[in-house]
Amino acid sequence: MWLVMKKFCCEKCFEISDIQNFIKEFQQLGNCDYCGSCNVFILDIKKVGEFILESVKRAYEDAVNHVSYSSRDGGYLMSTYSITEILLEKEEIFSDRLDELRSEELIPDDGTEYVKRDMLKKIIAAWIVTVPVAGLFSAVIFFVIKGIML
Repeated sequence: MWLVMKKFCCEKCFEISDIQNFIKEFQQLGNCDYCGSCNVFILDIKKVGEFILESVKRAYEDAVNHVSYSSRDGGYLMSTYSITEILLEKEEIFSDRLDELRSEELIPDDGTEYVKRDMLKKIIAAWIVTVPVAGLFSAVIFFVIKGIML
């Protein structure tokens, strides 16, 4: 029988106060397996990873459900990001205490490509404004041309 050891990260592994507070809520003191801090608030990386993934999904959408994909062009028709890119480059959630390799161990990568929710709203808003205006403009041109021809 194999014994699976839990790994723990601490509040000092992260720059984001929401993640730090989430870890502190469990009031578990110990030593961090990632940054090496001692006698700090720690939490099982699985719980922290689930919390981080839920947080990401509030700010980002799964590209599969919201962005067109072009097989010919080999990708989505707008910029998408992996969970690793979001956490390391876009949101920069990890503290300087962790090197990149240790940071990547904490990322709950599910292989999903994401798009920022704000970007989706901008595209939808532009479409809502553009399509009716373009339709109205086309109708005006059509009737002007038709009037000239009569």
